[in-house]
Parts: sequence; structure tokens; C-alpha cells
Amino acid sequence: MNIDDLNHLLNAHNKKSTLSSNVKLAVNVIGLLSAAIYGWVEMENRITALEGKILAMEQMDKLETQIRMLESRGEEWDLERIKRRITK
Repeated sequence: MNIDDLNHLLNAHNKKSTLSSNVKLAVNVIGLLSAAIYGWVEMENRITALEGKILAMEQMDKLETQIRMLESRGEEWDLERIKRRITK
């Protein structure tokens, strides 16, 4: 083997190493992007679930308020009925 052959082999090896490094870099970038996208989707899902729970809690609060109002009206109505019976 002469010097030219060795230089040719060295250049071929360097090209393979560069290609291998580029492939590894591309795989790592794709993996990083995939992880970032997955994390974003998971965060959005959690936020959506929390928003749903908050809406449900607000609806429950409204219903509880309405129930209390109805109960107080019912008590007032009962008191008025009792007062009428007493005054008769």
C-alpha cells in the first residue's frame, strides 16, 4: 500500500464517521422534538382536565346556591302559613 491508498482509506473512513455523526445528530434531534411535543400534549391534556373540573365545581356551587335559596323560600313560606293559622 502506498500513501495515496492510505489517504484514500482515511478519507473514506472520515466520510463514514461524518455520516454516522450526522445520523446520530438527526436521531437525537428527532428524539428531543418528540419528547417536547409529547410533554406539550400531556400538559394540554392536564389543563383541559383541570378546566373541566373547575367548570364542574362552579356548576355545583351554583346549584348549591339555588338549593339554599329554594330552602330559604320554603322556610319563609312555611313560616307565613304558620302565622296565618295562628292569626285565624
